[in-house]
Amino acid sequence: MLPGVMQPQETSDNPARSDPHDRQAGILADIYCPKCSYNLRGAVGDQCSECGHSLANIRSRLCQIPWVRRRELGRFYGFWQTVWMVTFRNQRFCEEYARPVGYADARTFQWVTIIHVYLPALVAVLLVYLTTPAKPEVANPLQQMMMSGMIQPGLTLWDRAYAEMWPVAILLICFLLFLAAATGVPSYFLHPRTVSVQQQNTAIAMSYYTCGPLALTPVILIVCIVATELFSVAEWGGYATMLGVIKSTGVLLLMWWLNLVRTTRRMMPQVKGRRVLVAVGTPLLWLILAGLTLVVLPLAVLSVLVVLTSLA
Repeated sequence: MLPGVMQPQETSDNPARSDPHDRQAGILADIYCPKCSYNLRGAVGDQCSECGHSLANIRSRLCQIPWVRRRELGRFYGFWQTVWMVTFRNQRFCEEYARPVGYADARTFQWVTIIHVYLPALVAVLLVYLTTPAKPEVANPLQQMMMSGMIQPGLTLWDRAYAEMWPVAILLICFLLFLAAATGVPSYFLHPRTVSVQQQNTAIAMSYYTCGPLALTPVILIVCIVATELFSVAEWGGYATMLGVIKSTGVLLLMWWLNLVRTTRRMMPQVKGRRVLVAVGTPLLWLILAGLTLVVLPLAVLSVLVVLTSLA
């Protein structure tokens, strides 16, 4: 620079040198504010022009779901942070609809959540089995059909397991199939053709995260069992456990259903009737799946085994 010569200073009016926080490119997709459902297409500010909701997370190109960053945060912390986001910070979770969400990560989260449901159910069934007094001299109709009068007084634990537990084992396997199918059902309702292909793929991936409330099964199950024991006149045993399981199942299904409806409303307010379709269609499919996997399939498998046993 020559002495005494003033160099021109660059001002903020130059778009090439302006602060990116002062001037941002407009949003090019039909993304809706998760708070007020205002269409953000063309928005250039950091806040929603209707309600003032911050758009910082929507403008970010990095996925903010903790489970996606589990290698950095740790699997335990990443999983439970995601459960907390999906369940109790649903508005923040729905902001992820503004960018692509990994399908593989979503399916992994789904199966980890299923494990959190299946293991407590398995323990509860075993607890009912171990705490219910054995009455080998009185065989129930299912035992009579399977064993053809082979049940005798004084059965050992292994004999009783053979006589009673293997049908329960079949039911537990079918229950696992039900969980896998039921947690995937919402994906059928969250990819309408009226949105872009990228948004359809993102919505499908996010639908698998909506089962996050089911991960609270161990906590809710313990609370329901303890409450049933405290307020029940019956002695501790399988009946209190079974009542606790029924109550916790109702609480979890309600939380899951409400989470699905909220997520649909915040992601796709422009798709008319989609929230009603999810609110009505999802429980109906759950009932159909429950009938097929928990009633029809176990009975079919038991019938085949009975026939094979009789032939042997």
